[in-house]
Amino acid sequence: MCMRALNKELFFKKDFCLQFDGKRAHDYGGGGSQRLPRYVGKSLAMEMILTGDMISAAEAKEAGLISKIFEKTKLLDEAIKTADKISQKSPIIVSMAKKAVNEAYESTLSSGLEYERSLFYATFSTVIIYVVIDDYI
Repeated sequence: MCMRALNKELFFKKDFCLQFDGKRAHDYGGGGSQRLPRYVGKSLAMEMILTGDMISAAEAKEAGLISKIFEKTKLLDEAIKTADKISQKSPIIVSMAKKAVNEAYESTLSSGLEYERSLFYATFSTVIIYVVIDDYI
C-alpha cells in the first residue's frame, strides 16, 4: 500500500495508493516516462512529463493513480483499516488476485486471461478452497 502517491518507482510497485488531500504529486524519470502513460494515458503523461507540472490528490484520483483521498490526520488509520479488511481474506487468494491484476499491466489481454484462468484452476488444488468460496460468496 502506498501512502504517499507517486513516490517515484515505489508508486508503481504498490498494489493501491491512498493519498491525503492537498498533497501534490508527480513522477517522471527513472522509468516514469514508460510507466506513467500506462496508468494515466498518453495525454496526461505527456503533459506532466513535458511541463513538469504536479497534480493534486484529486487529479491523481480522477486519473486512477490513487484509490482514495483522506485528510492527512486520518490517512494512517484508513490505511490500517484497508489492510485489516484485506487481511481477513484468504492469503492464497489475495496473492493470486494481486498476481492476476499485475499481469494485466505486463501482458496482452489474451495472455492475462490465460494467466488468470491458470490461477483460478490452481485454487482448486488448495485445501482452503471451500472456506475461500464461502468468504467471497
